[in-house]
Amino acid sequence: MPPIARPEVGYRPPPWSDRVCAVAVIGFALWTVCCHAVVFYGGTLFQAMVLFSGIGLAALAVRWFVVLETDGVSFLWLRRWLGEAPGTSPRTSPKGPREGRTLVMLAFGSCCIALGFSVFSASALTLWWAVLVGLALAFAAAWRNDSTPEPARRSPGLEQALWVLALGCVLVTLVSHRPDVDDAFYIGLATAAVDQPDTALLSLDPLHGIAGLPIHLPVYRLHSYELLNAALSKVTGWPAIYCFHWVSAAFAALLVPFAYARLGRQLVPKWWWMAVLAVVVALLSVSGPLEGGPWALKWYGNFAFVRLWQGKSIMLSVMVPLIFSYSIDFSARPTARSWLLLAAAQVSAVGLSSSAIWIAPTVAAVGCFSMLRSGTAGLRRLVVGCLSSIYVLVAGFAVAGAMRRVVEERLADQAPAVRGEALEESLRWMLGDSRFFVVAMAALLLAWACCPSGVGRRFAAGVPFVLWAVLLNPYWSRWVESNLTGPSYWRALWALPLPMLVALFLTAPMALGERSGEPRRAAVLTLALMVLFVLSVPTFSGLSRRNQNLRLGLPGLKVQEPMYEWAGRLNAAVPTGSRVVAPREIGEWVPTYHQHAFPLTVRNYLKPNSYITSDEARLRRLMTSFTEGRRPKGWSDTFLRGLDQLEVQAVCLRSNLRAIDARRVLTGSGFCQNGRSEAYEIWVRCPTVPLGEPPASDDAADSLRSE
Repeated sequence: MPPIARPEVGYRPPPWSDRVCAVAVIGFALWTVCCHAVVFYGGTLFQAMVLFSGIGLAALAVRWFVVLETDGVSFLWLRRWLGEAPGTSPRTSPKGPREGRTLVMLAFGSCCIALGFSVFSASALTLWWAVLVGLALAFAAAWRNDSTPEPARRSPGLEQALWVLALGCVLVTLVSHRPDVDDAFYIGLATAAVDQPDTALLSLDPLHGIAGLPIHLPVYRLHSYELLNAALSKVTGWPAIYCFHWVSAAFAALLVPFAYARLGRQLVPKWWWMAVLAVVVALLSVSGPLEGGPWALKWYGNFAFVRLWQGKSIMLSVMVPLIFSYSIDFSARPTARSWLLLAAAQVSAVGLSSSAIWIAPTVAAVGCFSMLRSGTAGLRRLVVGCLSSIYVLVAGFAVAGAMRRVVEERLADQAPAVRGEALEESLRWMLGDSRFFVVAMAALLLAWACCPSGVGRRFAAGVPFVLWAVLLNPYWSRWVESNLTGPSYWRALWALPLPMLVALFLTAPMALGERSGEPRRAAVLTLALMVLFVLSVPTFSGLSRRNQNLRLGLPGLKVQEPMYEWAGRLNAAVPTGSRVVAPREIGEWVPTYHQHAFPLTVRNYLKPNSYITSDEARLRRLMTSFTEGRRPKGWSDTFLRGLDQLEVQAVCLRSNLRAIDARRVLTGSGFCQNGRSEAYEIWVRCPTVPLGEPPASDDAADSLRSE
């Protein structure tokens, strides 16, 4: 057992916001590991809950909570090997920040030139090279700065203000309603885990009710967030969708400002609270349409407070800044505590989203590299820091083979892209093509110059440089798609901490105010700059109704009405596990209910495989399109055959003029109307008619069959 050391002289326990993040990260990492073990051995939700409790969670939580609070456990031999004498804060270089001013000015000029290329629509390759040169010079200039974080400004008032801001974020999350159809699968995983207690976790597809059909992508077997909501539903008796939309969303919203506050205390320790406020402003205020399409741009804010009940949004908004923060911690003070937190944050990220298989190790490695110290001790810290990703990398390799085949099939359908096209498209999707694109590129290139000398400057220059040179390199973007991101190459930008870079850019007056000795005037100017940003930069607000029909209202379910209500009616009209056919906007919500029926198709998840033939998959799609009003010639015969062959127990139709023929077919096939409105109507099999046998007295069905 490692020696237990007393807290170092001058130690101050972390603020409560840090402790909440640490406990959440460690607790969820333990849950993720337990779920992975149970899924691997084919266990159930109850077994995962028992294992999570049985490994001594309470004892470990108490022990680690003390360690996190007091830094009482310290591997002295490891810290000496990594080049740190306990109680000291070595600097990277005796040179001060004033040295190398020529290089700083050269880097600043190069970044301004690169910004000009981005503004005046240079080609993607030209833009990439210009940005690369500017960031390379910026990192070379920032390399002279110290990589040891300064003590952050702390006071009870600042901590209380942070909690008030966090509670405000919780309120915004609860009153923002922007339904997302990905809930069909994510919530469907949770409802299946609760409703099928004897079924192995994450082993079967929860949407279509096809015997033996596995989850459509094996990488989802690494998820544990949906299972956590299932466990919460099991314990409390609440429907799983309430656990997602209320409990998980509220707690995640509380963590977002806490995570960025932890990172901000390291980057700009004297005005970190302004940086956190700027991050929240950037996440809430920015949205806009994609060029040539109706959807809002894929900016980080559209995966934050308006979508924070889904695991990938929590991973992006909470875990990415925490991994950056813990990597800086470990690079500065390589203790067992900082290494464990860095590893636990990555494990938690994988439990939230399968994209973290490559995002979490990338963020950890880049964060450690940006704080790299000179000499062999610095290289040791980098290597040991990267070793915190071992669990995530092993989990990724476990599903890599199956995922590679899936990705290759999807990429085979795409035409070969022109070099640089993927990068250009990703930037437009993430940043739009208007004023915000210019501001975001300015933040990417110049945030380092807005930071005081030290950790902030190294981070703001080093992290963008490494990611731009490696992950966003257009010369091997196809390899990145094949091995990391899949067809969604734009997700490569998720590893880039753009919200924090934008915040550093917006709080630039604070640096000038600290130098001039007028911080209050600088704070007023910074707040004015944020207001100007909100009013003039975004195409429209992230809380605007134009943002994918977002609605502000009392806390409730984030669902589409009346589609969600009609999905519930469809479930109530038939026994659990029955097959139903409905328009896509209805079928997407059917699996979010407990004890639900199985739609013939849900989005595009169902693909032909060994469990379903291509003919059946096509028939299911055709049946769904028929309920939406599409009536090609000879459709009635196909519809009749599908009703019997697929053993459909209920049909939901769009109620319009095209539904007249469908009603005749359903009546002739032994279906009775169960409910109707101006929008939809439900038909179920009459209880007196055996499956596959239409009423003998109905000539309509016979005439339809003869067509």
